[in-house]
Amino acid sequence: MSRTQNGSYSADVELSLRIGRTVFPLHKVSPTRAVMRNPVDLEVGPAELVVSVDGNDHVSKVRLPLGASVDSAFVQIERE
Repeated sequence: MSRTQNGSYSADVELSLRIGRTVFPLHKVSPTRAVMRNPVDLEVGPAELVVSVDGNDHVSKVRLPLGASVDSAFVQIERE
């Protein structure tokens, strides 16, 4: 955790989608979709949603039922 200007603490949070050894940074996630920081074309298939809080990774297996397109930052996800 890092300390803010007013003396309170704030967690360092990073979101990403991992497919194989490739990591795609995310802007935000919801239970049914993710928003990619840099949209790319991805095929339909399995992936891992990685939520890192203060360096501790929490990994969830997900599926991309529609894949992803470089034309849209939004990616539909299904939890496995």
